[in-house]
Amino acid sequence: MSELYSEYYEKHYWNVHYKGLLGVFTNGYHKKLERKNKSSQFYSSVLEIGGGTGEHLKFVRHGFDKYSLLDISENIVGLQRVKSDPRESRITFILADATSMPLKDDHFDRVLVTCVLHHIPNLEMALAEIRRVAKSGATIDFYVPCDPGMLYRWIRHWTSHFKQKRNMGLTWVEVKHLWALEHRNHYLGILSLIRGIFIHDELQIRRFPIRFFSWNFNLYSLVRIQIKK
Repeated sequence: MSELYSEYYEKHYWNVHYKGLLGVFTNGYHKKLERKNKSSQFYSSVLEIGGGTGEHLKFVRHGFDKYSLLDISENIVGLQRVKSDPRESRITFILADATSMPLKDDHFDRVLVTCVLHHIPNLEMALAEIRRVAKSGATIDFYVPCDPGMLYRWIRHWTSHFKQKRNMGLTWVEVKHLWALEHRNHYLGILSLIRGIFIHDELQIRRFPIRFFSWNFNLYSLVRIQIKK
């Protein structure tokens, strides 16, 4: 893995995406991911993929017996955040790759994936794994940035890219290099793979902020899947 990529995620990711105006936007999509889940709703077993920071937990309103945070690397910030959560005894960490999860078939009632799908080299395998571990009737929620859409590129240039350049002391060439390392998969390819892997399931795709506009003029999509096995 590139040293630039490692440094960014270990030292700078939190400050870039969760502080200032960009932090307001980031918190906004976390809230929208949970909009359809009421406090009265209950999932016995929940899996969040790429959830090592534990940031999404504070937005989860529904009840659960067990909430598993799966990530490819340990995260001290995430461990500290979970310890301060009153539901700590029901939250566990799983150190694993999304393309090969050491989990049982048909186990989870809900699977949640925030800003992760753009990053996975073998996305088809990861999506197949997600469907494998989800029960029939399970709910799967994906957050998918509209990268490389025009609006997304413009907003990202004036927000996170400027913060990366300033916080990390990078040149613009290095910033674009980091972006290429981060988002290996593009929006339309991701949606095509989702539709292919979950072809027998029920899909709902909502674009934001203007749902009836092209993905080129939106920032992200929320994909909700109801598994039918």
